[in-house]
Amino acid sequence: MSRGKVQAAALDAVCEFALSLFWTLPNVICDEERIRYQEDQLGGEVQRDKITAKVRYEDGREQYSEITINGKSAQAATLGTSGAWSEGEFAEDLRSVFWPQSAAEFKFSKQEVLHGIPVLVFEFRVAKKNNRLRYLQASSGATSYPGYHGRFWIDQSNLHLVRMERKVDDVEAEFPIQRADLVIDYGDVDLADGTKFVLPVQAVNASCPTVASSHCWHNQLTFKHWHKFAARARVLIAQDEPPAPPTASPAAPPTKTVPPPPDVDSISLPMDLRREISIAADTLNDELAEIERRQKQVEVALASSVAIDAGRIQPKTAPAERVPPRAAPAASVPAEFSGDQVPVLKSSVKLVLVPTVVRDSRGHTVDHLQKLDFRLLDDRSPQLITQFSLERPGGLSVASRESAAGPMTAAVAAAIRHAAYVFDDIHATPDDLAHARAAAKRHLTSLPSGDRAAIFTLSGNIALDFTDDAATLKDAIQRIGLHPLTATGSVRCPDISYVQADLIHNNGDAIALAAATADALQCAFAGDPAAKVPARRMAEATAAQVLVSGRAETQASFTALREIVRRISSMPGQRCIVLVSPGFPTAEMQEQAAEIIDSALRAQVIINVLDPSGLSLTSPIEYGSASGTSDVLVDLTSGTGGTFFHNRNDVDEGFQKTALPDLLYVLGFAPQKLDGRFHKLKVTLQKPEKLTVQARRGYYAPKPAN
Repeated sequence: MSRGKVQAAALDAVCEFALSLFWTLPNVICDEERIRYQEDQLGGEVQRDKITAKVRYEDGREQYSEITINGKSAQAATLGTSGAWSEGEFAEDLRSVFWPQSAAEFKFSKQEVLHGIPVLVFEFRVAKKNNRLRYLQASSGATSYPGYHGRFWIDQSNLHLVRMERKVDDVEAEFPIQRADLVIDYGDVDLADGTKFVLPVQAVNASCPTVASSHCWHNQLTFKHWHKFAARARVLIAQDEPPAPPTASPAAPPTKTVPPPPDVDSISLPMDLRREISIAADTLNDELAEIERRQKQVEVALASSVAIDAGRIQPKTAPAERVPPRAAPAASVPAEFSGDQVPVLKSSVKLVLVPTVVRDSRGHTVDHLQKLDFRLLDDRSPQLITQFSLERPGGLSVASRESAAGPMTAAVAAAIRHAAYVFDDIHATPDDLAHARAAAKRHLTSLPSGDRAAIFTLSGNIALDFTDDAATLKDAIQRIGLHPLTATGSVRCPDISYVQADLIHNNGDAIALAAATADALQCAFAGDPAAKVPARRMAEATAAQVLVSGRAETQASFTALREIVRRISSMPGQRCIVLVSPGFPTAEMQEQAAEIIDSALRAQVIINVLDPSGLSLTSPIEYGSASGTSDVLVDLTSGTGGTFFHNRNDVDEGFQKTALPDLLYVLGFAPQKLDGRFHKLKVTLQKPEKLTVQARRGYYAPKPAN
């Protein structure tokens, strides 16, 4: 769609809303009422049952508790066997459409009025080959990942989502479900604490064995009594006992996620599962001790600034003793500024600066735009752009400069640029890391004047502080190698991913467990069908081991990223982080990921991501609605206004696209509200050209002085 049009802005707003749900949607709880109907032979609808439940959205996952069917208490595992069932209405149904890997096609349809609200209607389509998030499941346990299409209704006044409609297509001819329709109505829901959020208020879905409407199941859902909530949890291992519930507040109600209908003989008893967890924990004692030791090394290495002398890392003892690596030339810091006087491109009480990069359809930066070509929104309110300049690295502005508050210093600040290249030596494969290492050396052969780079690894094994010496940078890159913190790099039997292990251990997913059991049967028992029970227990024990290892490696990765954000935040001028990583599971640490994004936003640090794994021709189908290890990469880039270069083989192009731009526009405006809160920013273009805009996503307004 052409940029700058009202329709494009509306679709962009919903896209941003959907992709940011992972870290913006608070933990909420509500009452769900579900009335299920089934069509009779005459086409009439007969009510089969009424289901009520407490539904919780906690850290990206829907959970169900206090379930009743026709007034009688029921277990979550029985829901799928008693008729049609669905989940994902909170966030996943919406998020899966805009997920980059879904490669959805969008088209503006029309304007109309819905519920008395003027709305814009968009059509979308996701091809079957791109669907890896939403599936259909038959009562037999068989699954299908169909293509799907539908429409969005968006409120013209505030660009909030009002309705989503989805229908499946391209289902396998022999699959027992041929039609699955969904409609979700959204509203600005009061969360009982003075805040509001766009959430589903009602939904209708239908599933049919044939495309024609016969013998269909219909669900009518209502969501009400929304509240925010907070919870604290701990993992029980071996003989740990749960602590006594606090007296100050009631304990959170027990919950159980809704798995696909399991086979009776594949349901594990709770005590069996706990016994296997204990065994897995015992085998990991030495491994986890090593993880803890290495994590402390990461924190020590990255928590302090480092100075490099002839390739040797020495702790920086005091600011006055700082020795720049290889005597950085004076051009990188203007002579009129020294030490703490070096200007930093950041917000002030009177001015917010918004660095903005504009690219054409070929990805080249554009330098012919004027101030009147830009439109700047602060929390969707248009702002007067009081300062404007076009900046190039190592030089002064070449465009007009206007200010009501005095001369502008952003040009000098923008001339000093810092980029931290962070290599994921924990999760990458040897081939991918080798390709990324070679491309990085080519990319950093000659830095533009005024640019300085640093090299870090998520394991903490390499930590080269900021320098503009190409030889020192190449030497640090050459020393990067794989450093997995646990044994996850070795061959396991069965070979289970973190996503699959999470579904087995935390969600009781029968399909994921059955697949792991089948793998264990082949790799450990030569396919002997009599060994199904020990193969299942081996699969459960391996899943527990993968979870513990995955959490440890993710914790180390987040620790490194947090310290790197802190380090680069102290540097002047333009700053960005280039994370070279194939992705890793959030490992139930979404809050830590959100904290990193928050810190980067406050410091105006952009996080770009380069996935070195290249084009995926045989992407494995993930189980259920669980998303893959690229979740955290999408969140880091979309949350900070960065670039996500993925699913492409040209790693050299990836470094070019994720590096600091060769020119950028700096827009300045005076904020109207000094309330100490986070404000969302949006930069669009007035021109109808096919240009893309990459800009700062928001800022924290300072509180007014007393």
